[in-house]
Amino acid sequence: MQAKSYFTRTEVARLFEVSPNTISRWVRQGKLPSIQTPGGRRRYPQEPILRLMRQLREGVAFSSPGQMGWEEL
Repeated sequence: MQAKSYFTRTEVARLFEVSPNTISRWVRQGKLPSIQTPGGRRRYPQEPILRLMRQLREGVAFSSPGQMGWEEL
């Protein structure tokens, strides 16, 4: 069995302790990576999401241009 490699919007919202609508807004603003399934649903790649969670816990700022730190999400 292949390991799950994507989160749903609800799962990401629970990780960040925000509403699912906040996750959608962060995606529109380019703050979170996502893909769109053929059925029109968004899925969020686990590795970048988990890496972001670790960075936020460690207080590490984003290194990519255009991305903001946690306090600005």
